[in-house]
Amino acid sequence: MPQFRITHYVIAVFIFGVFDKVLTAVIQTQQTVLAAVGEDAEFSCQLLETKDVLQIQWNKLFHWKGAANQEKNIASLDKIFGQRVNPEFIHKIKFKHAGLQNTSIVIRNVTKQDESCYQCLFKTPEGSLTATTCLHLYDLYQPVLDDRESDYDDGLNEKSRSNHINLEIRTLVILSSVVLVACATAVIFVRYRKKSQSRTRDE
Repeated sequence: MPQFRITHYVIAVFIFGVFDKVLTAVIQTQQTVLAAVGEDAEFSCQLLETKDVLQIQWNKLFHWKGAANQEKNIASLDKIFGQRVNPEFIHKIKFKHAGLQNTSIVIRNVTKQDESCYQCLFKTPEGSLTATTCLHLYDLYQPVLDDRESDYDDGLNEKSRSNHINLEIRTLVILSSVVLVACATAVIFVRYRKKSQSRTRDE
């Protein structure tokens, strides 16, 4: 009997521990923001599970062919020091919602130079969580197709697609592990029951 209890306890810790790691990595955001030159563009990120966020950073991503994305901090929100906008972007960026679980910024009067991808980064004691949104500009005098759910074709959103694929793979691994653990538990339980019945008969 003690062996069955110990096995059950270890299995429970394994299952809930793995699921916790997967669920805490989810951030709700847009893949694409559309704006015309001269308009304001809003970006938002929201944690789907409450975390102890110490700081949020907003970064602009720069991409060159054959090289990794380069990040430049444009704004930050700190648990202790509050809001801060990089002096270089003080007339360009403003916070619309300054919460440590749900944050949004606005880029004023967008130009071609603002057309890029932007990253929100949540820093917690457990590690950092990130998500990326890309800004597309369109001509006011041209018809616009709303492709907010489409991927960014020039490779700037490759990190977001990779994170999504990794999440799917981890989910499949977890489901497979749960099935194996359930089967192992069933086998242990059947063996234990047979032993108990055998002892009862012997007595």
